[in-house]
Amino acid sequence: MNTKQRTPAELALKPAGEDQVNRARELCSGNETLENRLLTFLEHQPNRGQMVNFMEELRQAAASIKLDLTVAGICQSLGIENPTSTEKLLALQIGLLQEQTSALQLAFRRLSNQANATLEENKSNGVITTLVGAAIFGAVIAN
Repeated sequence: MNTKQRTPAELALKPAGEDQVNRARELCSGNETLENRLLTFLEHQPNRGQMVNFMEELRQAAASIKLDLTVAGICQSLGIENPTSTEKLLALQIGLLQEQTSALQLAFRRLSNQANATLEENKSNGVITTLVGAAIFGAVIAN
């Protein structure tokens, strides 16, 4: 079998694939600004390497937009229509605290499930241990 192994550099020079374009569209997630950037970028017929770099930029831009929307939502829920930078920072801290609380609740829930499972195992083992202990104690008393 005489198949030539291609290096990442060679693969990066190939034209962008439909899979990459579809993934980039998913990253845009309906945001008109990001979709326009993608269309403009695709007009230049990028290669696979350029597409990878562009998708990383899209990921970062999408994350930034999501964060801005979250902060704006927190500000609106607090009754702040036009938040200042300080208010945005406080809203960001509130959002981080909410995420930490959710993560801690999940961790405690999993730990309590493990503890309950361990107790259930010990209860079932405890019955057997109790019966064996009673039999041994009865044998000792009988002798």
